[in-house]
Amino acid sequence: AAGPDFKSGLVDGVPAAATDIVPTLLHVMGLVPDAPLDGRVLAEALVGGPAPAEITVARETLSASVGGYRQSLRRSRVGDTLYVDEGDALLLRASHGPVTPVR
Repeated sequence: AAGPDFKSGLVDGVPAAATDIVPTLLHVMGLVPDAPLDGRVLAEALVGGPAPAEITVARETLSASVGGYRQSLRRSRVGDTLYVDEGDALLLRASHGPVTPVR
């Protein structure tokens, strides 16, 4: 992002998604949405906002196995906003050849 309300040259490892754009822009314009929105205000990107290192990010991996497959989902939470970081499936028992990751 660019403009007088955004930090210049910020490199930010805090999870963010397209759903965060509208809440952030409404905040910058001083507007309050009529209804709750998906996403969050990217406060760490705004002038006067916290540094990315000050944002609490909770990360977890969920896994489930059935038959010869295992599914994993890695997700992060910032405040009330949940982000899906990555998911994959792994073939645990291949009838022919080595174990095969599926992405």
